[in-house]
Amino acid sequence: WVFGLFPCAGPEEGICGQMSEKKTNDGDLVDLMEWMNQHLPGGLPVLASMNLAGTLRAFVGHPMIIHPQFESENLRKRVQRAYELYHCGTEESFAQTMLSLSAKVVIFEYARCFFTPYTLDDRRKNCIKGKHEPEDQLCLKLHVSTGRFKLLFTNGGYSVFRLQNTTAGKAPRPSVIAKSLAEPSTWTSYVDRCASQQGDTC
Repeated sequence: WVFGLFPCAGPEEGICGQMSEKKTNDGDLVDLMEWMNQHLPGGLPVLASMNLAGTLRAFVGHPMIIHPQFESENLRKRVQRAYELYHCGTEESFAQTMLSLSAKVVIFEYARCFFTPYTLDDRRKNCIKGKHEPEDQLCLKLHVSTGRFKLLFTNGGYSVFRLQNTTAGKAPRPSVIAKSLAEPSTWTSYVDRCASQQGDTC
C-alpha cells in the first residue's frame, strides 16, 4: 500500500526504490569491524588496502596506515610499500615493510588474493605468472607463517594478522604451504582461541 502514496512508475523506481527490501553482501565486513572494535587493542596501526581502509576509518577506532587520498608524494611512496601485501615478497621483507610503516596489524581481503596487475616499483616483490605459485602470495602463505605473523581473525572475506617477530624459520615451499592449508591441524590453535574469545559467534 505504501507505493500508492508516492508518484512512482513501479515499486523499484523513484522514491519507491528506496522503500524496497535491501540486501547486502557485506556481512563479512561487518563481522570484521565488530571484531576489531571488540577485540583488537585500540591504537594499533592497521595496514589494509586503500578501499578497505577508507571504509574502516568510518567505523573503527584504529589508525590506518594508508587511505584513499593521494595529496602527497610521501603518501604515494607509502602506498607503494604497503601494497606489497598483495604480492609475493618474503615474510622477512614484508615484516620489514610493516616496521618501516609503523604497522602492527595487516588485513587481507580474500577477494583480492590473486595475481594482481598492480605492480610495485621494487620488482623483486612482484608476483610473476610462470615464476610464482598462488601459495607464494603473502595473503596465503602467512596462514602458515614460521613465526613472524600470528593469525588473529578470519572469516569468509578477510584475515587479520599481527606482526609479532622480525625473525623466524625458513619459509616453506609453495607445495608445502598448499598441503598445510588443507590440514585441520593448521587451524586448530586459531579455532581454539576463537572459541575462547568469541564463543558462539566464532
